[in-house]
Amino acid sequence: MKFSYFNTDIRNIDNIQNEALKIYGKYDLEKSMLWMTEEFGEFFKAIRKDCTKEEITGEMGDLLAWILCMGNILDIRLSDAIENTFKKEIQRQLTQYSTLKYCDGLADLNIVEDNSNAGIRIGLPKGNVIGKSLQLVRYIMGEDADSKKLSFKKDNITLLLLKHRDIPKMIEKGQLDVGITSYEWIVENDSKVKVIKELDWCDTRIALIGGAQNEIDNRNSVNCLTEFPNIAKEYFVKKNMCANVTYISGSSEACVPEMADCCVDCVETARTLRHNNLEIKDVILESKMMLITNQNFVDSNNVLPFIVDKIKGLNHE
Repeated sequence: MKFSYFNTDIRNIDNIQNEALKIYGKYDLEKSMLWMTEEFGEFFKAIRKDCTKEEITGEMGDLLAWILCMGNILDIRLSDAIENTFKKEIQRQLTQYSTLKYCDGLADLNIVEDNSNAGIRIGLPKGNVIGKSLQLVRYIMGEDADSKKLSFKKDNITLLLLKHRDIPKMIEKGQLDVGITSYEWIVENDSKVKVIKELDWCDTRIALIGGAQNEIDNRNSVNCLTEFPNIAKEYFVKKNMCANVTYISGSSEACVPEMADCCVDCVETARTLRHNNLEIKDVILESKMMLITNQNFVDSNNVLPFIVDKIKGLNHE
């Protein structure tokens, strides 16, 4: 079985590898190989001697740091390395067992079966617009959509329910032909895709958020938590502000102001902010839902007008 596997969370390793470069720099290759070999020995020795979990954790941390450093020395992105390794193991399990041994199904790992006759593959977002996506599935399929299913197929069209963040990258890589996602994820991922239509599904803002009684002083370094590190870093550079930006996978507002000075997050109504004594300090990006395609997509079957027509019907429902 051939398949496509994509998980944007793996790309977070790039942020850790960049941190390692800032801390350790690039050592001499030959010396680094010796030191890394020594760390392997220390790690295995700690396990064999039944050291405490804390001691083994320390040795594992040292070893991982050297793996990150070796990646920087050799100009190898560890996210690419681990993604390729995962793909090989997925292929091994599918070949040997015809399924995955340790999870419920392919959709749990964002695995899409490759099929030369698959026709058009369309990614639809889950999350806050899952209702709209399921309505669109119903319009396209011509029947009610089972809310527990993650993929739907009719004739030459396959619909997949995916996370917003994954859709732009999957389209850029050619794993999807068409998709609907929120504009901020196109910007965050710097995805090279073609925008076909702006959709009136929901209006959101990517905003700098802080405590209602706290000022964010641009003269001092600020600690910022965010699900959008690239957008946040670019914002602080433009504002000439010194900021320590840390990735968090969601709910960053919960950490402000106790654990961080501010966060950069997606805001719709701001009711949650007001309820937690937070406020928008600055709007970084206005965002809408977008219908997008791969830049090389050729709509030989006139699928796009069909989808746009169904979306229009959805908006008038």
